[in-house]
Amino acid sequence: MNASMLQGFEYRAGDRIATWMFSLSDVEAGGATAFTYARTVVWPEKGSAAFWWNLKRNGEGDEMSRHGRVQCCTDLSGMPVCCPI
Repeated sequence: MNASMLQGFEYRAGDRIATWMFSLSDVEAGGATAFTYARTVVWPEKGSAAFWWNLKRNGEGDEMSRHGRVQCCTDLSGMPVCCPI
């Protein structure tokens, strides 16, 4: 199956099975990761980590893992605060 045949979330999920994101520093403002479908927000705290599955067991994208980062892994001053792998 080529990319033009894929639609919606499955195309954006790609082949990332899971994500582990660890926080590099504490922040005063910004830097959160919001999981809109799960109604959860993860705030960075130096030395902490968050883990989530991006795909269901059957290989389909898990919509509960859809997320957006406030300032894309930076605080509001632009300093990096996390590292997703």
